[in-house]
Amino acid sequence: MPWQVGIVVDDRLNLGALLGWLPVWAWATDERCAQIDELRADWGALWEPEPSLTLINTPIGKEPVEAVLGQIQTIELHHPQMAAIRIFGLPDSDGLRKGMSIFGYNFASASSEWGVYARPMADLDDVQELEMDAAGWTSSDAVYDSFFKAVGAPDWHGRSLDALNDSIATGGINKAEVPYRLVVRNASKAGAEARKMIDRFAELIQDIQTDGCPVSMTVLQ
Repeated sequence: MPWQVGIVVDDRLNLGALLGWLPVWAWATDERCAQIDELRADWGALWEPEPSLTLINTPIGKEPVEAVLGQIQTIELHHPQMAAIRIFGLPDSDGLRKGMSIFGYNFASASSEWGVYARPMADLDDVQELEMDAAGWTSSDAVYDSFFKAVGAPDWHGRSLDALNDSIATGGINKAEVPYRLVVRNASKAGAEARKMIDRFAELIQDIQTDGCPVSMTVLQ
């Protein structure tokens, strides 16, 4: 199930470019209404049993912040595991942050195209704790092997930070999906190369978490 959902306020945005990344709720336009069957056929199976694309017919009016906030509870009903909301086409503002916080979503990050609002991991249900024992690790491969075992990764999983980012943040690859907490024990008992890889992995997890993904990593010596 997806951990994040997109709300699209910008009526010019290409929805097809988003649906391989996350389910989308967007304000309806004539063009989108004409495309919706095709888009659902192309992407619907990716997010089943949750909806891949929902068009919002309620007019957005002159208060887009209020219009977005008015959709949150409905979206939550359809995406019960949602931990973050990515809003496209609506600038971050004090009003939006305050409104999202009422529903339990705190500001996480923003770019020129979207803002991310995420629920704290402490507020999420069923967060798994996955342990990795670093004692005896001598190489980067040992770190990968331990993580792959912990999350049930396929044999073809790549051994790079980009591959880790894809399987954790994008999902749909490993048996264990976020939300989860990674706990690395006995880091002081790992070799120098492995310790460097642990540090790089921890930095990646922090970056992913900053973008709203419900994942964390604790390194115990």
